[in-house]
Amino acid sequence: MATVQKVALRLREVLGKPYVGSQVVGVDVPHAHVHLIPFATTAELHNQPDMGAEPDHAALAKLAKTLAF
Repeated sequence: MATVQKVALRLREVLGKPYVGSQVVGVDVPHAHVHLIPFATTAELHNQPDMGAEPDHAALAKLAKTLAF
């Protein structure tokens, strides 16, 4: 959880969001993992993304470089 907190603080810093929600999940897989959701409003926190849409791989790669410690 110390690492989760470190990453959450980095997300707040880089993305400029005031909050980072966390969800510990693992019902559908044989292990648990933590989802971190940066948000400014409860609507953002509860947003349901289109899981069928193709992700923007270039934008994700850029974000990964920005978030790197």
